[in-house]
Amino acid sequence: MQHENDKEKKYNKELFSPADVNEEETEKINRQSRTFWQDAFRALRKNVAAMISLAALVLITLLAIFGPMMNEYTPREQDLSRSNLPPKAPVLENIGFLNMDGQETYVFEHISAEQAQMNAESRFGEGDYVEYETLSEGDGSVGSAQVQASVDTYAEAGVEENFWFGTDRLGRDQWTRTWDGTRVSLYIALIATLLDLFIGVAYGGISGFFGGRTDNILQRILEILSGIPNLVILILMIVVLDPGILSISLAIAITGWIGMSRIVRGEILKLKNEEFVLASQTLGLSNSKVITRHLVPNTLGLIIINTMFTIPNAIFFEAFLSFIGLGLQAPNASLGVLIDNGFDALQTTPHVLIFPAVVLSVLMIAFNILADGMRDAFDPKMRD
Repeated sequence: MQHENDKEKKYNKELFSPADVNEEETEKINRQSRTFWQDAFRALRKNVAAMISLAALVLITLLAIFGPMMNEYTPREQDLSRSNLPPKAPVLENIGFLNMDGQETYVFEHISAEQAQMNAESRFGEGDYVEYETLSEGDGSVGSAQVQASVDTYAEAGVEENFWFGTDRLGRDQWTRTWDGTRVSLYIALIATLLDLFIGVAYGGISGFFGGRTDNILQRILEILSGIPNLVILILMIVVLDPGILSISLAIAITGWIGMSRIVRGEILKLKNEEFVLASQTLGLSNSKVITRHLVPNTLGLIIINTMFTIPNAIFFEAFLSFIGLGLQAPNASLGVLIDNGFDALQTTPHVLIFPAVVLSVLMIAFNILADGMRDAFDPKMRD
């Protein structure tokens, strides 16, 4: 009995009285609900690598649009008096490891330092534009003495302007040509991707939705087209048309949409028997509106992801075709043409190859990383 009385004293019964419940407060939504797209873009913004890639792509796109306008040179303007000039930028020339000071260094080897010096002076003379430095006195063996000549190529050529990416063997400004070539490559990729998007989505949507005989016929046509190599189609386009943007875009577009159509067909086959589709058909919605208003929007995430993977493939395909001589031809500029020209002069003027190759590499890597980030963001199963 004493123990029960102690419990009553220890616990206050008022603590166990029913709480006042406000039904309006319990039903209130504390935060704003997010749609699928808001949730996807929120997940994408958390992906640091994807955001850095997006910033790099935006920067390259802006330079491709406005870069050729940043100086007075044109992509085809030639001047042999300024040929093969190395890169020189007003601010970056003070950063040694970038080698953008317009200087070129040559090392001459001979039996003695005096003979190496004479060999260097016979090549460059004794002007103010060259400085000589003895690297090794030598020990009498062949090639043991080394003399380095540091040449201000701009002063040697009598050029006062600065060429940020240098010039090629014909004296054309590489800054202008690089960004003009990037613009052309992006333009070809954009055309090919848009054709891929519209043809692939329409073809796959019709094939998957109607099924039956329509699906069988369309899929047999697809199998025939997928069996033809892109290179064969491109050669046929070049025979009919001249090598250029149109022939490359058509060659990419003729078979490039096959992957997109298969993805869209598979998704629509999975979705067309869902309740919301049956309800729309019951209410009298036409087949075209069911596809455009319900089925395609529900596959839009996969469409965007596949499109992001298609763009770098189209850019690389154009660069590859131009590199092997089946794409754009000089004096037109594209990343493939510039890399081809730079490859021919790799040992003498490597800067002609380095800059377009870096731009192409950044484009490929950035598009693929961004596509991976979008895949993770738009696919609920792959989110953290």
